[in-house]
Amino acid sequence: MSDINLFGTYLIHIEEIDESIIYEALEIQRQNITPIGKLALEHRVMNMHSVMAVLSEQACSNLRFGEVAVNMGYLNTNQLNDLLEHQMKDRIRLGDILVNMEVLKADERDKMLQGYHELMQGSK
Repeated sequence: MSDINLFGTYLIHIEEIDESIIYEALEIQRQNITPIGKLALEHRVMNMHSVMAVLSEQACSNLRFGEVAVNMGYLNTNQLNDLLEHQMKDRIRLGDILVNMEVLKADERDKMLQGYHELMQGSK
């Protein structure tokens, strides 16, 4: 995941939220992402033995779990992409984290999201 997402960049750009707060919120988001190995178990595309083998191999490399699992033949790229899609879909949204941190009220978040979406539509 990148250090900053597009909505976070937008909030900084319109000078609504300090960059350090965005990074703090993104760290909370990162800490709450479900690991690919756990998702692989939940979706029954890997068993515990294969997850443990990947984790053991991963400890000796700089690769991510999914890359190691594909290299070892436990997952194919389609399965990995499906798991990554589930991981992204299930993550806590940045705007929701900012509301939980009491940086924004829900209606402020909604207004800023609307402005962000309007900007993104205009750039297409």
